[in-house]
Amino acid sequence: MSVIAPLADVQGKCQPLNMRDTGPGEHKAPRWLVWLRRVGYVTTVLIAVQLTLLAFFAVKQWLDRRDMYAQAKEESRTHETALLASDDQFVRQSALRSLAALPPLSGLNGDGLRFVALPSFGMNNYALAVFLPRNAQQAVGVLIVTSIGVKGAATHRREFRMPASAYRTLVADVDRRTDGWPGDADMCLDGIPAGFERVRGSRVTSGIGNCSPHYKALKAVILRAMRRFAPVEDLPAGDDWMRMEPTHKAAGG
Repeated sequence: MSVIAPLADVQGKCQPLNMRDTGPGEHKAPRWLVWLRRVGYVTTVLIAVQLTLLAFFAVKQWLDRRDMYAQAKEESRTHETALLASDDQFVRQSALRSLAALPPLSGLNGDGLRFVALPSFGMNNYALAVFLPRNAQQAVGVLIVTSIGVKGAATHRREFRMPASAYRTLVADVDRRTDGWPGDADMCLDGIPAGFERVRGSRVTSGIGNCSPHYKALKAVILRAMRRFAPVEDLPAGDDWMRMEPTHKAAGG
């Protein structure tokens, strides 16, 4: 008996396994395997979405932080204009109000300096203007000390004089420090904000800042000059424009 024919019949009846989820008569994958594949597809999509969102928010945060520092640098740099208003309602607007109490830039004879210091914590705000009249031997100035918390109440207004040579030394130091200064990302909020305006002929420069080493040095230069030529009791004794309430009062006071 020949075995070739039955073998051929068996080979003809054998079909390759088909794992597709198709019609009747074909082999189907187990239902649990189908759902496992679907869960895998969904999980992969969710992970991809999460990674995309994480990347998006990371980039956005970096861009926002970069813009914030760029804005701080722009606002603190030296500008070739008088001090301008901005959205900063706390520091810049306070500085402009203090400057408004001083002689205007147009009244400084084309060679003068205006300056304000606004301690976040302390007893007084300070505003001063000084200028050199034409061919004068002395510069003329005014220092205004305003009590913090007493709206519009100037506790002291003092006119002063300083030798022309001392004035020129002062403004030369201010010009050297401030001309072309590019600003910095000073995000300090609790220091002693200060602003200045400098007029030289038709040129006006200005700037406003807080805790940066640049503005700390500028504030110290001007404070030393005021201690020397406009000494008043209300000036701070330290290295910055901060005068605190005395912690101890005299007995019986």
